[in-house]
Amino acid sequence: MRTLWGAGVLGLPLAVSQAGIILGPIMTTALGLLIIHMHLTLLWCLNEISRQLKIPYISYRYGFRIALLHGPTILHRIGEKGPMIISIFMLLSQLGICTVFVIFTTDSLRDIMDWKTSKPAILSLLIPYLFLQYFMKTLSIVSYISMLGNYLNMAGLILIIYHIFLAPHGVIVYACTDALALFFVIGTILFNLSAVAVILSIDKALKDPKVLTKPCGMLTVGMFIPTVFTTVFGVLGYWSFGTMEENVLRSLPFDDYLAMASIGLYLIAIAFAYPIQCYPAISMIVDVVKNWHPQDPPSDEMLNWIEATSRPVFVMTSCV
Repeated sequence: MRTLWGAGVLGLPLAVSQAGIILGPIMTTALGLLIIHMHLTLLWCLNEISRQLKIPYISYRYGFRIALLHGPTILHRIGEKGPMIISIFMLLSQLGICTVFVIFTTDSLRDIMDWKTSKPAILSLLIPYLFLQYFMKTLSIVSYISMLGNYLNMAGLILIIYHIFLAPHGVIVYACTDALALFFVIGTILFNLSAVAVILSIDKALKDPKVLTKPCGMLTVGMFIPTVFTTVFGVLGYWSFGTMEENVLRSLPFDDYLAMASIGLYLIAIAFAYPIQCYPAISMIVDVVKNWHPQDPPSDEMLNWIEATSRPVFVMTSCV
């Protein structure tokens, strides 16, 4: 649901405008199906490694390590450092996503308050983000807050769709051959549809992880529907507003109360979705520290202190 009408969907009209009204939907659909296959393959490989080792669960980091150590000899050296490599890349990925969330919210607050720069918006939102991170310590709490954000997202999206059909005036291009524009489209779609860290956190928390990987399971249905929806929304947004330089919120009329209400709803909703993207990163930091020396693991008090310290540091880094 976060993918269906979250922050990423706001960039789909821009992505379609970069690729063209014919090539854009083709790329969105193809990449969406590829991302679904990628997530299913990753979970299947981790489940297969767990089955062969006769253990209930193995993390992505150590699954990667074991897979490479059982592969060709040339990959063994990479496999030895596998957990740290995966941790760094996953942490940077989540930091990038959270940074985009901060940019979305600061730009929205700047538009509502009519500030000239984003600096006052960042300072205004820093305390709420720290407040959310302090209290969102378990996946169950994070999921409830994110669900509330999803409903606000849905309300904002309805207002955007209303403006799409209110007065369409776009000048469309059928296809684009600019390589940089196409790479931008790929990056936008990956940001919107790919959520490896969140999927892995959910897989770890579920009592029956097989509900994710069934032929018509939660992962397949939960990503196929957003793929179709975001494709249609991207085409309609481009058809209505034409070529744009930023996300679809910047194409709305700022003198319209409903448009400003939509921006305000997305501002609050994206802020509520922020903790669910921080959760995998904080969990990964704690897990890395916990398993750094398996023979001499840190105490629970030390892990709690590291977690409490990592949360504000992560928020500050994403805002910087």
